[in-house]
Amino acid sequence: MKEILKFVVLTTAIFLGLVTYVNADVSYNPETRTMEISGPTDTDLVVKASNVLREEEVDRIFMWGPGGFFEMSLQLGHRIKKEGVEVIIPAGKYCISACAFAALGAEKITVDGTIMFHRPYLNYVPTFDNIESIIAHGGKAYIKMARYAEDMGYERRLVDNIITYSTPCKFLSWSELTITPPKIVLWSIDDRCGNRYGFIR
Repeated sequence: MKEILKFVVLTTAIFLGLVTYVNADVSYNPETRTMEISGPTDTDLVVKASNVLREEEVDRIFMWGPGGFFEMSLQLGHRIKKEGVEVIIPAGKYCISACAFAALGAEKITVDGTIMFHRPYLNYVPTFDNIESIIAHGGKAYIKMARYAEDMGYERRLVDNIITYSTPCKFLSWSELTITPPKIVLWSIDDRCGNRYGFIR
């Protein structure tokens, strides 16, 4: 019975995720060798972007979005790193959460808009799990985040700051600068707990 309940909960969560995140967009311009990625970082976006990166000559990615799935951001970031492209966050745009983690795969991130990080979190807690297993799940996400940032060439201090100073609605934020590994410095706190995504234009 426990396994059936777990299957129903996971299937429902996946279905709701797919329904919610249908507006991901990926486009490619062969003349300028640029790709544009916008929308939530979900499976659809990562597959589309990975296909373009694998099949086309891409020099730059213009990227923004409200966040998405942590695991998908890591996959996209590894693909961006493998292709050795630059990421640009356009002026007036926000690259938040999963978008920001994916951008860390770039050799260089030009932030003309705003890039915002927060620590990973659980969207829901299954009632059939015990507290220890829930804590272990969160710990695994932190370890994945630390390994990923290190694989992308960033100092551990970045992850320490994300874990220490952010929440799911309090962000470490950077605007109008260029970021290259290993350091990201001079961040500010952007606390939008009252209206998490209402500020995105």
